[in-house]
Amino acid sequence: GGVGKTVLAAALARDCEVRRSFPDGIYWVELNKEPNIALRMRTLGEALGDDGDKYQDIESGRIHLSALLEKKAALIILDDAWDYDHAAAFHIVGNRSRIVITTRSRRIVNQFGIAPQEVEMLSEDEGLALIAERLGLAAEDDNPYETEHRAIVTSLGGHAQAIALAAAKIAENGRDYAPDLLRRIEKRRGGETPFRPFTDGETRQFNLEVMFSLSYEDLSADEQRRFRALGVFAPGGSFHPVIAQVMWGDDDLDDTTDCLRHFVNAALLTDDGGRYTLHALLHDYARALLLREGELPALEAQHFAVYNTLHGNYNTNNDEDRHPLIRADFENIQQALQWGFEHQPQTACDFVYALTYYMQFHVPMTLQHTLLTAAYQSVKDDTEATQQQANTLKALGDLSLRQAELSAARGYYDRALPLYEA
Repeated sequence: GGVGKTVLAAALARDCEVRRSFPDGIYWVELNKEPNIALRMRTLGEALGDDGDKYQDIESGRIHLSALLEKKAALIILDDAWDYDHAAAFHIVGNRSRIVITTRSRRIVNQFGIAPQEVEMLSEDEGLALIAERLGLAAEDDNPYETEHRAIVTSLGGHAQAIALAAAKIAENGRDYAPDLLRRIEKRRGGETPFRPFTDGETRQFNLEVMFSLSYEDLSADEQRRFRALGVFAPGGSFHPVIAQVMWGDDDLDDTTDCLRHFVNAALLTDDGGRYTLHALLHDYARALLLREGELPALEAQHFAVYNTLHGNYNTNNDEDRHPLIRADFENIQQALQWGFEHQPQTACDFVYALTYYMQFHVPMTLQHTLLTAAYQSVKDDTEATQQQANTLKALGDLSLRQAELSAARGYYDRALPLYEA
């Protein structure tokens, strides 16, 4: 993790010769740890020009994508696969299309039985070039700290993400900071790092841990609090600055954007065109820090409240102009709902019901059924939640009706009617 797989895949996608080889387009599918595959398939199908309503579960997604790609020359990039089954679901391209998979797991490569293209750690010269680029140094420029830069690359094992963090530290503190940073890295390598959330040798990255611990240590106490809070967002899910403003408790949005820019400049955060995401491993560190500090429960409650306030109004969500906003937040909405079903079930049920019109057009039926069923299960024994029970049963009936499952639909409606009458 963090060695540059995604960067390399993005460079491949931008290559002119690659683009000419795939005239029907290059499509990026972010997988991460726990993706909703049916939803990813629907999004890919829509990007390819198909009707999203056809993609109601993984099997229908495979059928329609297979037919769609049979005569196309397209490149599908599956980024950051953690599970073989997640990637295998997209193994459906025709003779002219290809799939590129980025993964940190050798097991996934072995299960596919394909020859891997390993992304090696950066060489000394490559790491030096990364630092030089961050510092604005051209190849012909004199670099009085080249020896220290090379030593930093070597000390960090050529780990691209760790070197990016180091380069950001030098850029922040001035070029003459390189010797001090090298000394700190070597000292930290010889001792204990304070961040060890991983026990799996395949995912734990000691070199990144070393450099991240220094970057985090140099943040102010308030900046550390803010960075930790980012661990409450869904892995791989992006967030808008206004969400961060609320989560951080800022009165002025400028204070929020200033801190976000600082994190981007420090290579701790990625700016995706006005929305922000954490690298997967940095997200894991942030969440581990939240757990260590005992801050996660309160932030999860706040995370739920924020997204419910934004997207929990039934009438507002029926405005289709708002649907792109919901779509951008849907990863975080799902994470918020999972917390809500356990801790605030009535409110979470109302939240799901408020999303039913949006989900009808943009979410596979299997995921709709999963969310509505989870909502009903969370309140079915609550005698004070008859309205929520009735609404979710009615929504399940409507969903069954759209699936032409008339008997199931009638069953849901028959159970909902007396609850409404009560």
